Amino acid sequence: MINYLLICLGVILAVFGKFLLAFVLIGVAINNLLGYKWKSKDWINKINIFLTLLVVVYYLTREWLPLGAQNSLFVNFMFVIIIIAFVLAILILVIHFYKNILSWALENKSKFLAIPIVIVFLGIMIWQGFDGVFGFLPDFIQNTKVYSKINKCFPGIGKEFMPALDEGSFLLMPTTMPHSGIEENIEVIGILDKKVNAIPEVENVVGKWGRVSSALDPAPISMFENVIIYKPEYIVDENGGRLRFKVNKDGAFKLRNGDTYDPNKDAYRSVNKAELILDRTGEYFRQWRPEIKSPDDIWNDIVKQMNIPGLTSAPKLQPIQTRIIMLQTGMRAPMGIKVYGPDLNIIDATGQMFEKYIKEVEGIEPLSVFADRGVGKPYLEISINRDAIARYGITVKDIQNNISSAVGGMQLTTSVEGRERYPIRVRYAREFRDNPEDLKKILISSSSGVNIPLEELADIGYTRGPQMIKSENTFLVGYVIFDKKE
Repeated sequence: MINYLLICLGVILAVFGKFLLAFVLIGVAINNLLGYKWKSKDWINKINIFLTLLVVVYYLTREWLPLGAQNSLFVNFMFVIIIIAFVLAILILVIHFYKNILSWALENKSKFLAIPIVIVFLGIMIWQGFDGVFGFLPDFIQNTKVYSKINKCFPGIGKEFMPALDEGSFLLMPTTMPHSGIEENIEVIGILDKKVNAIPEVENVVGKWGRVSSALDPAPISMFENVIIYKPEYIVDENGGRLRFKVNKDGAFKLRNGDTYDPNKDAYRSVNKAELILDRTGEYFRQWRPEIKSPDDIWNDIVKQMNIPGLTSAPKLQPIQTRIIMLQTGMRAPMGIKVYGPDLNIIDATGQMFEKYIKEVEGIEPLSVFADRGVGKPYLEISINRDAIARYGITVKDIQNNISSAVGGMQLTTSVEGRERYPIRVRYAREFRDNPEDLKKILISSSSGVNIPLEELADIGYTRGPQMIKSENTFLVGYVIFDKKE
């Protein structure tokens, strides 16, 4: 009865296009029904196991594709069969020679126990590193070439061993120099977005500079955040599964407009999913250029596009990865040094010294090394001349209120529009306060009613100051960020 149900189920699956499952179910049912013709009943189980294994290997191959989607399903299928056959052959050999292996192990206990001891010892060295295990040895042994070579082969895996996940996007966080202005930053981030968006593998770029009006985002206006979403290697559906498209007998993809496109022969060009014809028996369509083998190659192209005067490079990061790193360390890089000091100028000079030497360290990507420029932001400083204001009977508070109202603005009232509130401010028009020469002409009212220009009451000039002040555990701090070579 069960065998007939399997045949019916196989027919139903065949109607819905599941031919392999249908073939296996019908094959198992027929094998069971005709099992009496076999000389040994063991053949029934062996055939059923073979058919079941065929299905398992097929679906494992479809999901795994160990040789890559660029090779056919048949080639990947044969590769998986070879791997499984190799593993099964080793197990069969162990079973066949089990008595001999057991006899040898019992007769040579010390030699046999040496095998797991050596394996455990190697595992500890891989985990802790050679120096972590033999660090107690005297210096004259540690300074030998043999010790150094072995230590290089077994450096250890460190305290964290979490490889980065593939998020399908990058977070590019370069910076400009502290003295760069708002207009320059807007121009630079526009140029950067255009240059990165011109990379064929990049799908979309969104750039942001500065921060919102929130204490939770302490980013200076010289820091950029460019979220870069790149195309998946192969065209996929909404669930992330690769799609197959119709090809002709020459292996070229057929397009809806009647043309064909062969990635191996024709020049590279971007082809959308809407231009291709879906076909369950077709081939996967690769969206990356032939020379692009991994997301690292896309990142290298992005770094090349960052060759803009005044713009620094940035370590390779992804959006979620960056947020986790910044929550843990406060730095926008996977590796870095925190420089603590009593003065911003000392921290700035020390950080730049570290930057110079870290670029020469083996294994460090020189372009990713950057020390925070804590000092260097130009500030417009207005120094009030107390003797001058005393002659006109003006107090320091009066002149400060005038400057604050004329340049920064004074809130007069609030406009209420439903649930929205908008402050109404009054101040000088932009053309009367957008450069130091115009600021000198701001009129200050004296007690006698005479209006006096600001330049007669104060000295106006530029001075260097901090772009942003960072502190940790009550100490001033600066960061030197960098990344390792791939």
